[in-house]
This record gives sequence, C-alpha cells and structure tokens, in this order.
Amino acid sequence: MMTAEALAFFDQVLIVLGLGLVLFGLSRRSVELAHNWARVYAVLVLVAWGARFWHAGHLPIFGAYESALSLAAFTGATLWIMGSRTKEPLLFLYTPTAALLLYHGTRYSREVWALTISERGFWVHFHAILAFLAFGFAMALVSASVLVFRGRKPPLKRILLGFLALYTLNIVSGSYYRFLLFGKAWSFDPIEAMNLACFLAFTTVIHMI
Repeated sequence: MMTAEALAFFDQVLIVLGLGLVLFGLSRRSVELAHNWARVYAVLVLVAWGARFWHAGHLPIFGAYESALSLAAFTGATLWIMGSRTKEPLLFLYTPTAALLLYHGTRYSREVWALTISERGFWVHFHAILAFLAFGFAMALVSASVLVFRGRKPPLKRILLGFLALYTLNIVSGSYYRFLLFGKAWSFDPIEAMNLACFLAFTTVIHMI
C-alpha cells in the first residue's frame, strides 16, 4: 500500500507532468495529439484516485483534496468513454483541467477524515458521484463546443441532454439528502440558489436547440 508521502509525491509528479504535456500540446497545435496524450494522463490520474481509495478505506469524496482528485478522475473516465462512443477527441482539454484540479486539491490537507454516520450512507455517495459525472459532461460540452469552431460536428445536443439529466439527479439527490439530515429539502441558500439558476439556464438552452 502506498504511504501518504508517496501519494503526495505522485500528486506533484502528475501536476508537473500535466504542465509539460500542456506545453508540448501547445507547441504542436494538434487536437488529436493532445487527446491521445490525455488518455495516458487520465489513466495516471485514475491510478492516483485508486491509491487514495485504498489508502483512505472509503470513496474519496470528502474534503477539498479528495473532491478535486475525484473530479479529475471521473472527468477523465467520462471524457474517454464519450470520446470513444462519439469518435471525437473530447479529451484534448482534459490535461490542463485535471492538472489545475490536482493543484487546487494539493493546497488543502490530505489527511484522511473519519466519516460520520450520515456520510457513510448511500445517498451522500450517490449525490457525490452524480456531481463528478455531471462535471465530466460539462467538460465534454466545453470540448465539443470548441470542436464545432474547428469544423467538426460533435453531438452537442446529446451531450447537453446527458449533462442536464445528471445535473437534475444531482440536485434531487442532494435535496433528498438534506431532507434526511434536517427535515427540509430546500432553503434557497447561496449554493442552492446558484444551482437552481444554472439548472434553469441549461433547461432553457435545451429547449431552444
């Protein structure tokens, strides 16, 4: 099993490697090349995520460090699968995104936190995984939008529908989890209000195309 020090060193290697790959990709100006190298990078991030899973003994979804690492891992897997299904190089923006997420995460404590009873339940894990997958679909939307300007025809509407479905389930599952904890599903606090505004914006867009 990797030690905490080894995991921290691996994180630093991934950040430096990500920066190097971004500079290399920019020098070549090739979307396909960036996509192919990003697949290798996505595998390495998944290895780091799996090592954290093993080290922590639970799904890495708690705290800023684990959230950033999980976002990077789930986004890579999502973009890889979607790119394979659509035959589009959707991973070409993944490397800088993942490297920034990992850098952000390493600014916070890597300590393994003990889970509360509520955090061990199904709904909080379900809610977190939906959020990570929705972020992956959001990145796919960004990549697909850039590819449109390069003359390609990625399935933008299908990706948007997938994102909206996951985002809807994420909001619903989060509201239900909040209800289980506090007996109230919605309070219009700043985070909930922002999510509702984003949901309404994306719902409007999907009805316009």
